[in-house]
Parts: sequence; C-alpha cells; structure tokens
Amino acid sequence: LCCDSLEPLSYMPDEHIFSYGMVCSRMYFMVAGAATYFKYGVILKALMHSGGKFIDGTTNGGGECKERLRNIRSESIGERSICEASIWVHWVHHGDVDTVSHVSILGLDMKNLDELVLSYPVVQMSMLAHARRFATALNELDELSDLFDSTQLLQDCGLA
Repeated sequence: LCCDSLEPLSYMPDEHIFSYGMVCSRMYFMVAGAATYFKYGVILKALMHSGGKFIDGTTNGGGECKERLRNIRSESIGERSICEASIWVHWVHHGDVDTVSHVSILGLDMKNLDELVLSYPVVQMSMLAHARRFATALNELDELSDLFDSTQLLQDCGLA
C-alpha cells in the first residue's frame, strides 16, 4: 500500500538528517549504512527552549560541549525504522540524526500516505485501532524518542 509513497534518499558521511524540534513529515527506513541518534534529555530540551546559545556552541567552550554531550546521549543506529510515530500522531523530533557512513534510506512521506489511506476506508479503520494503541503508549513513556516503534510497543504489551 505505501510503496507509492516511498522515496529513496541518500546521505554522505557526517550529514545531518533531522534535528530536535523540527516537525516530522516522514518516517524513515534505514536500508544501509550507519547513523547516530542524539536524544535530548530534560536539561538539553530546556536549554534549547531558552535560546540554545549554549548548545549551538556560541558560548561556554564552543562546539566542544555539544560533542561531549553527544557522546553521553547518543545511540548508534543501523538498519531500522525511525519516526514511526509520525504515522500515528503529529510528531516533532525529539533528537538529532547524523550519518556516520554513506546511508541509504527509504522515506515514507506522511502527506502522501494520508491521502492514500483516505482512499481505502477498510485500511483506514484497521489502522485506527493501532493508532490509538500507539498514541496511548507514547503518552505513558517517561521519555519520548524518535526510535520508538510498533515492535517495541508490541513487546511492551506482551504481544510480540
């Protein structure tokens, strides 16, 4: 069903894919390569909302501080889905993704997927139950993440 909405994307090493606070318009499927996910905790989120000069590296030691924080809160990601939440809810990124190597991604555009699903009422109805389950699980999480997906949800519910 969603094949028409998939777009191949390619990134070089050390490229930025998305940033904390950006509205998410697609789900990503990492097909090949490696990237890091830098998850923003409570303190970093507060700093970003207060102007972000510290995080941008314009005060207190330059970009060196952000690099040290990145090493503490980063997670290596390979072949997997990212930002599945954008299918089920209005999603704003909760971290940054940067490439480590050449990366091939399939991007699932939410606008195209919405239009496609609206043309198939039976599919829309079956997706509704899972959307409710996913949104409920997101609301119960201690910390939101762009890496949370249905596999994790089903494991947490004891269904996988």
